[in-house]
Amino acid sequence: MKGTKVKSLATYFPLFYGLVNASRAEKLRSNLCLFEKEFGLVTCDQDYGYSDRQWNYPVGWAPLHWIVYKGLKNYGYDEDARRIALKWLNLNYSIWEKTGNLFEKYDVVRGSHEVLTDRYKNQEGFGWTNAVFHTLIMELTI
Repeated sequence: MKGTKVKSLATYFPLFYGLVNASRAEKLRSNLCLFEKEFGLVTCDQDYGYSDRQWNYPVGWAPLHWIVYKGLKNYGYDEDARRIALKWLNLNYSIWEKTGNLFEKYDVVRGSHEVLTDRYKNQEGFGWTNAVFHTLIMELTI
């Protein structure tokens, strides 16, 4: 089976852990445009056609938003971090207003909790979504 190069938010983990130099951090910051959509960050920059859509375009996940947010903060990209956090918070809040729930994952292109299901229905009240939502609110208000 031939491998495929996938552009993924997983490349931001070194930024989160402080493992890159300033020029690599700037390169990652400048590549945010590949992932940033109106309602947050997509997991991959495009749909690569895999049958497992769990961690694929156009889905956005709370832990990856946290990884990118903290990584950007670690290197002084506070404005970018704040913009990403606010997009995620606004999406979560708007869906919560409509449904009374936070969800496991979101379609950050359409701004919806209705995502393609391949494994199971989108989960309500998901722990890491709740935690990231709460922590980002605390980070932005303190």
